[in-house]
Amino acid sequence: DSHARQMARDLAAGVRYLHQQGIAHRDVKPQNVILADVWPAHLKICDLGSAAQVGTRGMMKGVVGTAGYMAPEMVDDSEYTMVVDEWSMG
Repeated sequence: DSHARQMARDLAAGVRYLHQQGIAHRDVKPQNVILADVWPAHLKICDLGSAAQVGTRGMMKGVVGTAGYMAPEMVDDSEYTMVVDEWSMG
């Protein structure tokens, strides 16, 4: 349990860092997270192929990412914000 909580915190911290840099990952899923070390391991977010620099409005549009992890507004091809990354984390 404590390992899972730490990994969830690391993932959230990585997504928060990207967002602070104005970057939306847009394809957060287990396959795009790697363990950097043996325990105590640190997670790293990889595969920024779907990432986008967010403009001043903070809005994006487009169906990108992996269907099973997409936020509903992405699936609907509506405008969305970086919050879609948080939705993908669970």
